Amino acid sequence: MKKIICAIYIALIFGLSACNDEVKPAPGTFELDLNVSTEYQMDDFFTEFVFNKIGGVFYWNDVLFVTDKYENRIYVFTSDGNLIRTIGETGNGELQFLHPTAITYQSGLFYVLDNNNNRIQILNEDFTYNSERTLNEIPADEQYVDIAVDEQSIAYVTTMYGVSKYAHIYEVFQNGVVLQVGENFIGYITNVGSEIWAANKLEMFPKEYASKTAHNYLYKVRNRELKLIKELPYKYMPGDFIERNGNLYFLGGAKSTLDRFSLEGEYEETLFEFANRLRLDYLCGDENGDVFYVTSSEENMIYRIKKAGL
Repeated sequence: MKKIICAIYIALIFGLSACNDEVKPAPGTFELDLNVSTEYQMDDFFTEFVFNKIGGVFYWNDVLFVTDKYENRIYVFTSDGNLIRTIGETGNGELQFLHPTAITYQSGLFYVLDNNNNRIQILNEDFTYNSERTLNEIPADEQYVDIAVDEQSIAYVTTMYGVSKYAHIYEVFQNGVVLQVGENFIGYITNVGSEIWAANKLEMFPKEYASKTAHNYLYKVRNRELKLIKELPYKYMPGDFIERNGNLYFLGGAKSTLDRFSLEGEYEETLFEFANRLRLDYLCGDENGDVFYVTSSEENMIYRIKKAGL
């Protein structure tokens, strides 16, 4: 009798393992068949302007804001790429930057991730200095990667630093308090309506000094926790993303793509696939989802993807 029970137990264990193997992708497998649209195309854009080291990009009021991490300034362009003005210089004072990356806007103010000054520098709409918020010091350059700000002016900042001690989303309050959101996280963050959403680019292991391309998830940030919305395609490596007209637009790191997802986290189509597995960094776009701007620090370029005929 004991032998029979033992045999049943072993069979169950192997059966469960087999089931798990069936739903778990094989190592190295990218789980997504691309549905590439013919509606969008890349046009000539910023071909004459030379960046020292391109950083983040943000679109507001038909104006494009681009950070240059090595020039330590913000360039302001028309939507067609004509330079309007520059903001900032090298340093640690007001309107001075050290390796600025992401930039965003909320309620009349611009928020700039001033990386190597370990702060968020806040500017008025006329680009004068308003205030700043201090971030926790990370012992490496350019590790703060993305920022979003909610309607209560609470800033949320993400990192790209593969050490569990620092790999988090940080909630940064007006009074200077900085709190950790959830567990380890490496990835990007954005505003979706009145909420803050996040997607991890790499999977971090809390007890290890390591991260890898593996499972990717879409979250809502709520009550200092990450609430799961949907697991994204295996090894998709989501980069920067934005919401437009009830859709999410992602930079896909696995195949260098600009993709559209539903708000439920379901893949719908690929607007554009970049050649040569290009590294893509930041994304912004117009209010209608007709025109998108993508930065690549690898090529030191901005690419404009837009609907054909516009």
